[in-house]
Amino acid sequence: MDDKPCAITIVCVDCLLERETELQALIATVEAVRSGRGAVVLVAGGAGIGKTSLLRVMRDLVSLPFYVGRCEPLSVPEPLGPLRELAAGAGAAEMPELAAGD
Repeated sequence: MDDKPCAITIVCVDCLLERETELQALIATVEAVRSGRGAVVLVAGGAGIGKTSLLRVMRDLVSLPFYVGRCEPLSVPEPLGPLRELAAGAGAAEMPELAAGD
């Protein structure tokens, strides 16, 4: 058996591959918001396909605040959990609609 130490290299990739269509759709939504229209965007998909990377690139391209709500598949789901997280991030955690019974 070889007892040579092994090295692990962690690389941060700063570009998206094959996500131009999705990125353009997000940027178009941001432009609609800037013109006075409201919007909600749902980014969904399997683990590791680049959802967070896509949102990070969009965040870096536009100067508009946005909030993220997450569903945690490894825990007991909280009713309206992602919406509660979004509301808290936007400073509206005490919305009556979220405080009412589920």
